[in-house]
Amino acid sequence: ATSRVDDNDLSGRLTWQAAREHKISVYIARTPHIVHQRSATGANPSSPEATAFYPVTPNMLAQPVWTAPVTNRLLFNAGFNYFNATQHVERQPGVTADIIPAIETSRNLAIRATPGSVGSVGTYGVRKGTAWSYRASAAYVSGSHALKTGLTLRQGTDDAQRDVNGAMDVSLRNGVPIQLTLIASPYRTIDHLKADLGLYAQDQWTLQRATLNLGLRYDYFTGGNGAVDIPAVRFAAARKFPQIDGQVRWNDLSPRMGVALDLFGDGKTALKVDVGRYVLSDGTAIMSSLNPVVASVLTATRNWTDTNADYIPNCDFTNAAQNGECGPLSNQNFGKANPNATVFSDDIRYGHGVRPYNWDSAVTLQRELMPSVSLMAGYYRRWYGNFRATDNAAVT
Repeated sequence: ATSRVDDNDLSGRLTWQAAREHKISVYIARTPHIVHQRSATGANPSSPEATAFYPVTPNMLAQPVWTAPVTNRLLFNAGFNYFNATQHVERQPGVTADIIPAIETSRNLAIRATPGSVGSVGTYGVRKGTAWSYRASAAYVSGSHALKTGLTLRQGTDDAQRDVNGAMDVSLRNGVPIQLTLIASPYRTIDHLKADLGLYAQDQWTLQRATLNLGLRYDYFTGGNGAVDIPAVRFAAARKFPQIDGQVRWNDLSPRMGVALDLFGDGKTALKVDVGRYVLSDGTAIMSSLNPVVASVLTATRNWTDTNADYIPNCDFTNAAQNGECGPLSNQNFGKANPNATVFSDDIRYGHGVRPYNWDSAVTLQRELMPSVSLMAGYYRRWYGNFRATDNAAVT
């Protein structure tokens, strides 16, 4: 299989010394990314006509930054990033909207058109992502003391529209139809990251042969889903999903500590110990999982016995029971606004210290053996918390 990728980069930076203490710099980059045969290889490979033409355009970043050394001890810094990427997943030439995708299960190979049942990444449609990131800090530095405080804030929206040819995939085994996957397509999802806020303070003190670094960070995270009206489609009636705010509300306090010690006072042997807590950078991922459109039953299967070998499923799709060449529908909630059987517990959606995190620690010893030659040994450990698991509540 062959896949061609085009990457172009048009970027520039402008710096303006507005005054002796004020400098403003602006960086802008446009980097269109074009994949001509997406999914040609991988876990779910596709034949050439079933690959997707995948241009990501616009794909741009804008980053203005302001710095102001007000005095020789006090520094202010502020800036923001604006990111905009639109992913287009389009049909290859000659593939029309009425061509039903098929998956040859003996080779796990997609043919005829891009299927919709192997994940939303390859499904035809448009996904628009925008993100704003803000930051500001103030630093005070004296001979033996350095104090820094600041904030970071991220906000963004992910708006995706999915469209599967014929709202259906066909599964084959050695060319013989065995199953149909019905998809409530087209559909749309909107996910909002309302706030990923961080407030932090860090202090560094030098006391004789020891340098202490102490920091504390507070993180607040919340987001939701936009309202979506989905008109009637081939296998589903019209559905309406209201706007939902506050799908997740997380609060975290994360300490970070470190010490560097000149062991013998000769400046040649340093012992360093660091430990810190870091929370997961989630973006809109969890909002996408909680989105009521995604939480509804978007796919269902029916066994297909093509008795007359005409490759046309001769059955009544409005009848969920077995009829004609089709077996019974696998899920009676298919195409409805009903939530799926798997839901997120409030214990992981709301509260303090429930966000996935990791602790990172290090102990290092460094010794100068002779001028320009040193030896370092270290022990590093990272551990994680707040794993998510699926529990069947119907059984003990």
